[in-house]
Amino acid sequence: ARRHLREAGKETPLHFTAYYPACKFDAPPTPVVVLERAHDIAVSEGLEFVYLGNVPGHRYENTYCPECRELLIERFGLELVKINLKGNRCPSCGREIPIVGKIS
Repeated sequence: ARRHLREAGKETPLHFTAYYPACKFDAPPTPVVVLERAHDIAVSEGLEFVYLGNVPGHRYENTYCPECRELLIERFGLELVKINLKGNRCPSCGREIPIVGKIS
């Protein structure tokens, strides 16, 4: 997390993705608690946009405002469920959210 912060910056997203066994791989899946701990460490180091992947429905799939914690983008797996932005700003506190590209 520190290296990511130093080299990429606090606004660059960081993703922790769960492993699931498939084909000839038989190691156990990544425990969600391990991913949550990785998320919490990264956030405590100052990263603002940290996500969990391959855990559909988990709250850490979503984008929250780093300032006020308002839910900005709700996801379920790879699907967008809800977008709650005013342009590229948080509707609650007005903080600019560094979104690259178009959200639809």
